[in-house]
Amino acid sequence: MPPFPSTSDQDPAVCDCSKQYRFRAQEENRRTQEIVIEMARGMNRKGGYVLVSELETRSLFSRVQLAGTRVLEVGCGTLPVTMSIPTGKMPALFVASDINPVIVNEARLSDDRPHYLVCSALDASIRPSSLNVVVLNGVLHHLPPECNLLGALAPLLRPKGAVLLLEPNVSCWPGQFIKWVLRRFFGMSMEASPYGQFSHARIEELIARSGLRVAEKWYASLFAFPLTGGGGRVRLLPDSRPLFHILVALDEFASRALSRFPPLAKILHWRVLYLVRAAGQTALAPQP
Repeated sequence: MPPFPSTSDQDPAVCDCSKQYRFRAQEENRRTQEIVIEMARGMNRKGGYVLVSELETRSLFSRVQLAGTRVLEVGCGTLPVTMSIPTGKMPALFVASDINPVIVNEARLSDDRPHYLVCSALDASIRPSSLNVVVLNGVLHHLPPECNLLGALAPLLRPKGAVLLLEPNVSCWPGQFIKWVLRRFFGMSMEASPYGQFSHARIEELIARSGLRVAEKWYASLFAFPLTGGGGRVRLLPDSRPLFHILVALDEFASRALSRFPPLAKILHWRVLYLVRAAGQTALAPQP
């Protein structure tokens, strides 16, 4: 039985959650949502940018076993992380949620396998200890500073459960340089969040404040993502699937090689990823 008893795949229910939080999150990220929807409607869902997105989420899932698990993705956007999961390896239950119904409808067009919800992650109707994995793919830096999302999600995890985090890597030298050039000489801002990007220290502070701990930290996406032009906002290369198949393969190979040199990996990758667990937990085991 799903941990979300009052929802439907055919007609996503808006959960009874904090109206104040929903309003603030929607208002302060309205421009972000407009960008996401605009990109989705012009997106080739079989194109190169989608391959790069799958590259990042494939790395995110590399630290956990999904078979037999219950997974919640918070803030799924228009490209749910399930797009990188082969059908035969899908969890027993995968719920993808977002607060914007238009975004959720676009996500369905990208992948119709998850159970979709239109709701806030702070929805109290989610049963405690009902989830094996919670996924936050680029979500934390879009939230108001006082919002303790991880603290709200921690009680939902089953024993040996995990939170998977993916955030922009503020320590990426190429990324910071390119953003500076675009801002300084072209008046363009690539910041999609009203709060900017979070430092590693800030992310890890939020994790610790929630009673969780960092079990593992690693990096992904060397050059394939910037060659998409920030997810298609600036067209640098044709959105060609064969071209990006080659770029993604080269990116994965170079990233594996660079992982042997942590200081270089930290300053050259565009994404930082975390495997987060409750204090004292060391493994993730699928549970019925």
